[in-house]
Amino acid sequence: MKPLKILHLSSEVSWRGGEQQIAYLIEELVSAGHTCEILGRDNSAFEHYARKENLRFHGVSYSGVGLIKTAFLLKKISSKYDIVHAHSGKSHTLTFLALLAGMRTPVVLSRRVDFVPKKNFFTQWKYNHLGIKRIIGVSNAITEIMRSYLTKKRERCITIHSGIDLRRFSDIQKKSLRSILELPKGCFLLGNTSALADHKDYFTFLKVAEVLSNKDAAYHFVIMGDGPMANEVKSFARDLNLMDRVTFTGFLNTIPEVLGDLNVFLMTSKTEGLGTSILDAFASRVPVVATKAGGIPEMVIHESTGLIADVGDVDTLAKNVERLKANVQLAQELVSNASSKLLEFTKEKTAKRTLDIYYEILNTSG
Repeated sequence: MKPLKILHLSSEVSWRGGEQQIAYLIEELVSAGHTCEILGRDNSAFEHYARKENLRFHGVSYSGVGLIKTAFLLKKISSKYDIVHAHSGKSHTLTFLALLAGMRTPVVLSRRVDFVPKKNFFTQWKYNHLGIKRIIGVSNAITEIMRSYLTKKRERCITIHSGIDLRRFSDIQKKSLRSILELPKGCFLLGNTSALADHKDYFTFLKVAEVLSNKDAAYHFVIMGDGPMANEVKSFARDLNLMDRVTFTGFLNTIPEVLGDLNVFLMTSKTEGLGTSILDAFASRVPVVATKAGGIPEMVIHESTGLIADVGDVDTLAKNVERLKANVQLAQELVSNASSKLLEFTKEKTAKRTLDIYYEILNTSG
């Protein structure tokens, strides 16, 4: 099969899980001999990544009148590429406008959020445009939502799970998070590495912390992340009198080194496309307690690869943590099963399946 030239569209300014997934995909495609270029925001985190990796980067605007100008630019340059791959809602809008302007290059859209798109005329038109050859959900939950939403060619919606780089968790010098945070060696440590954003529902995380802390002084909680709701989450922790039980580290770039020091990874999201931070916990051999949000149950199989509860169910989440604290054998079994499950969620498999879709589109009428 001939090498492909793919234009990836990244509309975000900051670097979060979605941007990491784009980077993983590009790295795998480039290593396989394909050419990848990026159309992204000026002065964004992805521009810095592209410059560092010597990838061609087209700095553009995704806002207001600038978005219209960028759409015409995309239409103009699109014939140089075999595939245009949009990785967010704004980049989807951009490709849609370029298609209306006459772009012929096939478009692939990745969707990473598990809520139903708006049902206004423009949004429905945008998703049902047949220039969008495939809509890739990062979980089955997203794919089912999109198949129900579409009115044209629902089979265009497929699932390709996100994956992680397992090499980040092997051959590393592990560090004691307890020592770094000056915590007692005997404390039972729970944590989360997700961004402090609304859908991660750190308020439920802290309610679980309150329930457990009132029962046992051995529990300590660590939130390893930053985000738009950092101040609100910290304020809520203060309101619950938990500041001596919860440590906020801010963003850490040493997650693979310290994550394995947790006793439990606690994920309390209320919506979640997939939740790749859970995969990091799997790779670090940390047992997981999580909610049933979005694609999480596709990774966390109750009583097999982790313990799971309904969204917002503080009591069950707390009881699941208590079970793991009391039953070391159960925790070890979950970790062992999770390690096997993890092999389904590697960046290599994600890229291979995505590349297969590119060729499938190019070899058929779509």
